Amino acid sequence: MQPVELTWQLGELADLHQLCGSRNREVEDLRRYASLAQTISGDRLRYLVEQGHTPGFDSAFLWYLRQWYTGGVLEELKDMRGSVSEERRQLLHLPSVDPARARLFIDALGIDNLEQLWAAGKDRRIQKLPGLEAKTERTILREIDSFRNPGKPVSLGIALEAGRHVERELLRLEQTVRVELAGELRRWVDAVHVVCLVAAVDDPEKTEALFARHPLIQEILKHEEALSFRMGAGLTAEIYFTDRSGFVAHWWRCTGSQGHVDAVEKRISKVRRAELPDEKALYEAGGLAYVEPELRENRGEVELAAQDRLPAVLSMDDIRADLHMHTDATDGVSSLEDMVHACIKKGYSHMAICDHSVSLTHANGLSRDRLVEQGEEIERLRQRLCFPILKGIEVDILLDGRLDYDDELLASMDLVIASIHSGFPQDEETMTARLVGAAQHPHVDIIAHPTGRLVCYREPYAIDMERLLAACRDYGTALEINAAPERLDLNEHYTRQAMGMGIPVVINTDAHSVKQLDLMRYGVHYSRRSWVTAQECMNAWSLDRLRRYLELPKNKRLQAIEAGRI
Repeated sequence: MQPVELTWQLGELADLHQLCGSRNREVEDLRRYASLAQTISGDRLRYLVEQGHTPGFDSAFLWYLRQWYTGGVLEELKDMRGSVSEERRQLLHLPSVDPARARLFIDALGIDNLEQLWAAGKDRRIQKLPGLEAKTERTILREIDSFRNPGKPVSLGIALEAGRHVERELLRLEQTVRVELAGELRRWVDAVHVVCLVAAVDDPEKTEALFARHPLIQEILKHEEALSFRMGAGLTAEIYFTDRSGFVAHWWRCTGSQGHVDAVEKRISKVRRAELPDEKALYEAGGLAYVEPELRENRGEVELAAQDRLPAVLSMDDIRADLHMHTDATDGVSSLEDMVHACIKKGYSHMAICDHSVSLTHANGLSRDRLVEQGEEIERLRQRLCFPILKGIEVDILLDGRLDYDDELLASMDLVIASIHSGFPQDEETMTARLVGAAQHPHVDIIAHPTGRLVCYREPYAIDMERLLAACRDYGTALEINAAPERLDLNEHYTRQAMGMGIPVVINTDAHSVKQLDLMRYGVHYSRRSWVTAQECMNAWSLDRLRRYLELPKNKRLQAIEAGRI
């Protein structure tokens, strides 16, 4: 028996008490006991069990400790599992729903199961609760959809949160030396089939058997080369346990892709894997430059690595700005000034505010007068904070292809992003004409989330992407890679096409709060799968270069880039 199992049980007991509305003090005590159990070694454990009273330890904690030590499972936990319905407990299977949030749903919305939570999300009642917003509501709906369809791929954001949770739990084990994400997560694939991790531990066999009893495991699928199991929201996870000496080779192999691994294996077949200190040494042993995980898809990267000709792909350090975000003037939750201060704190050299336009009434889109007023507020902040803020707008492409504002107003903006938020069922010809028309417009600088997809949740709308790409090339319009993990739109296939045609891309968070500005990392890592470099990414450009680009007539912008004039 290991104290970490008591930690797990006390944590679950605290969750169930909080779910049932128990007093905060009772829940806090249980969580404190769970943390305390984690610190007790084997010898100390036996001593505490044998003593009737031990100074420095609550009697209640010692009572739980002895009960667990003699019976293996806390009696109170057995009772709580029996008294709380399975339907209510399923609320906690969603990665985005912790016990406090589940209790909020129960108290404020009368929700007691996932079906009722689904209905509340569809009715947009979740986003009206304190501290919640529309994106959280959409994430919860996707997680419920995943729970209903176990084994179905999920978006990168949901999978990464689940992977980090498993990682934290593995690191609680005293046997654990190191844990890393692997597989599709490490390669930043947009739709993840399996949450994969590799753990270096002191005793792989015993540690695997121990972790197989963790309460986060809903169902063990197989227990052979790896511990494969189903966890919350129907996600499939795999943990590969290895000793310290085998960690690097296991981590590299489990990262994949299989095609990449097979291609490299041919060059390192005689290399002793146990002696490798890191992955860089593994590649060097095969006469290869190090290949970043996002590039490992067997798309020519091995051949280029052999010639030391891999591109220097974009990194977070290259990002100088975020050029698409919203404020509480429309459907955001943070003020304009809060968003500006957050960008300054991130070390950006400039930024752009692009709130919604007037026709998007459900997002409180800006009327002409309100947009002008916002521009004046931006100017005041520019002066007071000595920080460059571009006055932008996310203008809607209306059902008939017109833009939501007249040309005079659009011409007065520093940056114009055009996008579609309506009419998704329209036929391919109509949708394509709307987007191509926007790309051809003299004042539209960027097309945002061009295909309208929501990863694993909503298919792209019908559109002839070849025509849109050609219009962007011919008329000098950039394309956005929306960094929100549920979007990641433009996808990697079309991003590679765009770059091959000389079309700049821009990675934007489309943030509706200060917190969502952190989504930039998803867009950057995902763009690396398309081999995007800082040269091709507009928000990795200096402010001076961006301004010179935007000041040019659109039909001269791409030629100026090709000629090296900007």
